[in-house]
Amino acid sequence: VNNDCLLVYEKLAADKSRPVLLNMANATTPGGGYRQGAGAQEENLFRRSNYYLSLDAELDDTKQPERYWCTAKGEEQMLRANESMYPMDEFGAIYTSGITVFRNTEDT
Repeated sequence: VNNDCLLVYEKLAADKSRPVLLNMANATTPGGGYRQGAGAQEENLFRRSNYYLSLDAELDDTKQPERYWCTAKGEEQMLRANESMYPMDEFGAIYTSGITVFRNTEDT
């Protein structure tokens, strides 16, 4: 499918599907270059939603959200305040649920 990932997600959800959106994430920096205006998929997701709050720990001024990671054995572990999800393992992944999209595509 050659289309905006959030538009496709929205359509699938409206059709009563339960889609999962894959973030082609930067392995070392949450949001990649979103603060500098870079335009890849992850940066676009960060600018159009509150997704950045779940990954960018530099924004945790008031209350750190609960963050979890999955061990190689598939066990869920809570991330402590002094730990980081980055850099990610070569085959690592981060699952985020409940983001709110508040902007249309950057093309419009």
